[in-house]
Amino acid sequence: MNGARSAMDGAHPDRSGTDPAVGNSADNVGGSVIQVGTVHGGVTVALPAQQIPVPQQIPLGGLGRFVNRVAELSAVDEVLGDAGADSAWIVVLTGLAGVGKSALARRWSRDARDRFPGGQLYIDYSTRRTEAGTAVSDAVGECLRALGVHPEHIPPGLAERTALYRTKTANRPVLVLLDDVTEVAHVEPLVPNSPGSAVVVTCTERLSEAAFETDARVVVLDPLDGAGGVQLLSQLCGASRVAEEPAAAEQLVRLCGGLPIALRVVAARLVARPQLNLADLVTELSDERSRLRALSARGERTVSTVFEHSYRGLSTEAALMYRRLALLPGPDCTLDTATLAADVDEQTARAALAALLDANLLTEQPDERYRLHDLLRLHAAERAAQEEPERANLLALLRASAEIGWDERAWQLAEAIVPLYLNRRNLEDWIESSEIGADAARRVGHPAAEARLRSLVSRAYTDLGEHERAGTELSKALELAESAGGRRLLASVWEFLGRHRDIVDPSGAIEAYRRSIELNVAVGEPRGAALGRYFLGRTLQATNRPGEALGELYAARDSLAALGDRRMTARVLVALGLLHTAIGDDELAEAELTEAADTFVERGAVHYEAAARRALADLAEQRQDRAGAHRQLTRLLAIEIETGGPEVAVVQARLARLTD
Repeated sequence: MNGARSAMDGAHPDRSGTDPAVGNSADNVGGSVIQVGTVHGGVTVALPAQQIPVPQQIPLGGLGRFVNRVAELSAVDEVLGDAGADSAWIVVLTGLAGVGKSALARRWSRDARDRFPGGQLYIDYSTRRTEAGTAVSDAVGECLRALGVHPEHIPPGLAERTALYRTKTANRPVLVLLDDVTEVAHVEPLVPNSPGSAVVVTCTERLSEAAFETDARVVVLDPLDGAGGVQLLSQLCGASRVAEEPAAAEQLVRLCGGLPIALRVVAARLVARPQLNLADLVTELSDERSRLRALSARGERTVSTVFEHSYRGLSTEAALMYRRLALLPGPDCTLDTATLAADVDEQTARAALAALLDANLLTEQPDERYRLHDLLRLHAAERAAQEEPERANLLALLRASAEIGWDERAWQLAEAIVPLYLNRRNLEDWIESSEIGADAARRVGHPAAEARLRSLVSRAYTDLGEHERAGTELSKALELAESAGGRRLLASVWEFLGRHRDIVDPSGAIEAYRRSIELNVAVGEPRGAALGRYFLGRTLQATNRPGEALGELYAARDSLAALGDRRMTARVLVALGLLHTAIGDDELAEAELTEAADTFVERGAVHYEAAARRALADLAEQRQDRAGAHRQLTRLLAIEIETGGPEVAVVQARLARLTD
């Protein structure tokens, strides 16, 4: 009797003739059970084959909200199409954390289900990763159980489990999806043994195709483009809501850097708050200091969390490079700039940059330039702020460059970090940096660079109230610019002279601005000429020459609008609104200021929006429109609170007076 145990085996009747072994219970039996009475002769029992369900483990939730990955899906299809049915292949999906690798893998798996009659297996390695390592053997064991192997029959060692797994996957093509892989060793044991099988791997790190024993191809995912991002936002929070504010939706995609994970957080906030306008969220996210905090879900820093996972896997040198790159102005850098920023030798810098590229924390641009994604730059800056003193490092690096005679690099670095000082107003550092850079430029015979540094630092001296020193720097800058012979540079210096003279000599400022406009026109710089007219118009207004001021401001507005510079056009509209308010043309003033405020909201320029709101509130109070004033001041207060502005108490007091 095969596959069953006779009820007579080992049984002895008691004295009453009753067989105690015969009954209806069967405990601790793992296979089939047959109950019989007395058996005579040879008996053969044919048991039905055990039917093991074909595993379909890959989660497919949320795939109805999958957009704009046609090229990448086609790339996976092409790889596996080239492979044919004679072998198993590996497709590695890699890219920046949060870019949507898992969603793409699941979508492709759903569409390709019919190609794999042996089933679909799924392992998420992020749940199997501990300080002691990643439990690959446990992953293989889980797949064996899904393929019908009883736990008692699963071998203890990885090698034996892998061999059994290959046997179990040898008959029909199987698809395996491995999420969050960090090394090749996580993949090879789970490659099925049946031709036509495939393994789809998602990983943030870039795994080399050559490192796999099985044929492998890498597909890189980039962030969504503008259209794809808006489409995803529409699916997540409603097409009608996005259609009501299309410009704000596009701006949200830009502020999220096209990352699906960030867009999902934004959409979650919009769904949770039906009255929240997209434009209001744009305003909140426009402040770089709080953007990552705003991209959180229920208090969890979702976007930062996925970046942090990649960051914590870096070597000490690569982590240092990551932090220092965030301190450099501009969207990208060269090897030389990165070497200076990290204060390391060239070989170490190259290795650190390579590590960041491998971790998808950096992208390589043409001409050997390197770029951090916008949100990664913010994360790296946060890490720098917490782990090292940013300003001190930059200034120390600049000092060291000058001390060892790297004058060419010193003036370049000094000029490169001016935008940092302009934005953060670290005035003392700015002054020292500019002095070091200007002296270095003088030593290498670069008068134009020295002129630029001296004209720019005049703004720091002006902010400190050291107007005489600002004038001295500008006089030197003008002399150097004239000796360098560049009319564009001269035009810029004359504009800075005008800004200085606005404070110490308004009539002299008018002359300086006109000189700047003349030079810009001569060299074909329409934007420079328009900016000169904007500043000139404001000065003419301040010196009680409204008619001339209107002419210059209208000319500036038209030129900037023709150039497509909407932000500067809006700044001119604020100046026009203030001027029309002063001369009593309230309706035109309100229209100009409202248009300016709307543009600043669209562009995410909260600092300038505050100026427009303040002017609108003043105008409303002047017209005794308490409701209008209250509306503008409420928005102004929100901006002051969000940006840590200095007028929170002032605006609160104005609002209190309106409600008395």
